[in-house]
Amino acid sequence: MDARGVAVYTDRPCNTVDALPREAPPDPAAGTSIEEGFAVRGCARKPEQLLEGVRGALEARDVNRLANWYHWTGTGSGAARYLMDDLEAIAERPLVTVELMYPGPALTQGESVLADPGVGFTSPEPTASTENTGEVNLTPLSTPPADAPDAPEPDRLRVRQTASAADISAVETEFRLVENAGCWWIER
Repeated sequence: MDARGVAVYTDRPCNTVDALPREAPPDPAAGTSIEEGFAVRGCARKPEQLLEGVRGALEARDVNRLANWYHWTGTGSGAARYLMDDLEAIAERPLVTVELMYPGPALTQGESVLADPGVGFTSPEPTASTENTGEVNLTPLSTPPADAPDAPEPDRLRVRQTASAADISAVETEFRLVENAGCWWIER
């Protein structure tokens, strides 16, 4: 952090840019290893490892751990600076949940699946059991069918957070999932 309290990202020692190192946040999962869920050098070999790595970074509110899971290939230095600012804002918000999403309609900015019960869900044809009760079994489109022999790979990771500790309004961020060099990564 520089003298004004602004985050500085550099590959040089902090004192050479008139900054001080930021203290690492306390690990909320005290007693567990930071390396848990990591493969070689933080590479997630499966989407579930990526999910756990991103969740751990957000629970610790650690932007550097979150950036470890980002697919930086092709990102220029100017874009990387703005992206780190975005990732820092995401890492600072209180976490509600992180989930893998499967092929299907993605939410747009500000859209909620609760806003319209029909958005993102399919309703089966009425059967004798549903005709009599009037119940409708809703199945999320973003969940892979359990009995499908070739279930699709997840294509997004959704992060649900509150705006701040004082403001519990919901904030959702979706990252695209990218498989590259045998590893899974998030991308905006």
